[in-house]
Amino acid sequence: MIRREEVVSKEVIDSSARRVGVVSDVVIDEEGKANLLVKVKILRGSSEKELEYTLPPSSILAVGDVVLVKGVVEVRRK
Repeated sequence: MIRREEVVSKEVIDSSARRVGVVSDVVIDEEGKANLLVKVKILRGSSEKELEYTLPPSSILAVGDVVLVKGVVEVRRK
């Protein structure tokens, strides 16, 4: 089980060392599984847009200083 205090505010990095976003919260899905709510900032010129996505527990490889996820992560828009 993912504990909220272990992951909130940690960077999410994929297996290609690309920054995916930052964990903003842990949410429970309909099946009772803890999913990570990840904020992603998109910069386009001088404007910035922030989106949130959920990452299922099956995509998490490790939690340490960062949250490491599988290289190709299928994210679902919240």
